[in-house]
Amino acid sequence: MRLTEKQVKDWADKKKIKKLILVLRKIPSDNLAKLAIGALVEAGEEAVRPLVKKLKDSDIVFRVSVENALGRIGDPRAIEPLTRMLRDDSFQETGSIAEALGNFKDECVVKELMDAYHRSGKYAVQGSIITALGNIGSATAAPLIMEAMHHRESFVRKSAALAMGSLPAEVALDQLAKAFISEEDWEAKKEMARSMAKLRWKASPDRLGAEYCFINERWDEMVEIGEPAAEYILGYLNCDPSMCVPKMGVLIKMKEKSVPAIIAIIEKESEWSPRLKNCLMVLWNIKSERTVKPLINLLHHKDSSIRAMAVDCLKVIGTQEALDAAKGLMGTF
Repeated sequence: MRLTEKQVKDWADKKKIKKLILVLRKIPSDNLAKLAIGALVEAGEEAVRPLVKKLKDSDIVFRVSVENALGRIGDPRAIEPLTRMLRDDSFQETGSIAEALGNFKDECVVKELMDAYHRSGKYAVQGSIITALGNIGSATAAPLIMEAMHHRESFVRKSAALAMGSLPAEVALDQLAKAFISEEDWEAKKEMARSMAKLRWKASPDRLGAEYCFINERWDEMVEIGEPAAEYILGYLNCDPSMCVPKMGVLIKMKEKSVPAIIAIIEKESEWSPRLKNCLMVLWNIKSERTVKPLINLLHHKDSSIRAMAVDCLKVIGTQEALDAAKGLMGTF
């Protein structure tokens, strides 16, 4: 007979622990398994003993669900059996066990997790252990978490970056900023930026600060940074204008501070590109007299749409030099 959501909800309402655990074994669907785990968590301490008994089951998929439930319940009676499993190499789901133990936020498991990290040669397991140590937030684990920031695998570095956000700012921020500069993996870099924000890092007025603010979408702070932020944003402006609205808005708010970086782009790009088009849209809004000469040079661009946009920019700037140059090309497109 096929299990239904109605049946699982009925068992949840009646706290039928054994039947809810049975759902984890059969896993008729992800939704039903999640519903059963949620019900077991709600049952709390009443579900702990029956769940612990299932930790020795031969089905690894079933054990992972049991470990998940025990970790979310957080009853300390589960710590000792889970720790025994962590030490036992015959259990293959070390990462799942570690994540469950991390949910207890108990200092007593920190050393066990650190030892398991060093025993494991699997980067996926090491990442899960680092995540667990971050959840606990123990200062004892800080050196290992910092070491993991330089792991050869980006998955572990990403886990370490997340964990760093749980450490004291005075311990973590300097290390995070240094790793952030050299990190090449975008996902790990994003996690570092989020942890830096969590620890209230104050953005520096340079490219580092610009990249940090860009990832965290701190547009007003990018405006304050000025030219280094403009240079950084322009690297991501080679897309359809509809996808660049916040970034273009920052450049417009910067006004004159964004102009040198934009001039460098329009002087360098000889072919039509979304970036060149977006730069001209920004200049139309800024109306800077400093852009008159570069815009006049664009009147000889091979692409007629770029020439037309340059004319529009010169017209809104409105100086005599700009108007004379625009007038010479108006009506030629």
